[in-house]
Amino acid sequence: FMVLITNCFAFAPTVPKPNIPSYWRSWLYQLDPFTRLVGGLVANELGGLEIRCADQEFTRFDPPSGQSCQQWAGPFVSSSGGYLNNPDATSQCLYCPYSVGDEFLPQVGLVFGTRGRDIGIFCAYIAFNIAVLLVAAKYLRFANR
Repeated sequence: FMVLITNCFAFAPTVPKPNIPSYWRSWLYQLDPFTRLVGGLVANELGGLEIRCADQEFTRFDPPSGQSCQQWAGPFVSSSGGYLNNPDATSQCLYCPYSVGDEFLPQVGLVFGTRGRDIGIFCAYIAFNIAVLLVAAKYLRFANR
């Protein structure tokens, strides 16, 4: 049983919420303090971060003849996010699905605006455990047994 609980606490923040079995997803994901810690730290780092795709990360496509990449894919990019690396090209368009880290956060269930709350919940969890430890140490005298 302890191995199961230890694994849940150790790996829950690294597994995306949709990939966790529904029984565990319904309560353990939100209860796990490390979910809050990792969520707050990731949101803090990715929020506002400019993303530049490496050459192998671009989606490549050819627009219809007579149109530039911007003319053909511009409305899609405006609504979906990301950027065109060569908007004036008429072939071999390069599309990156992310231009800032904020576009990635919703896919993993994070919001940049709640990063402070998430870190605060993690700190409250630590403070609560320290308080329980001190109260237990004061009232439970195991040395006398």
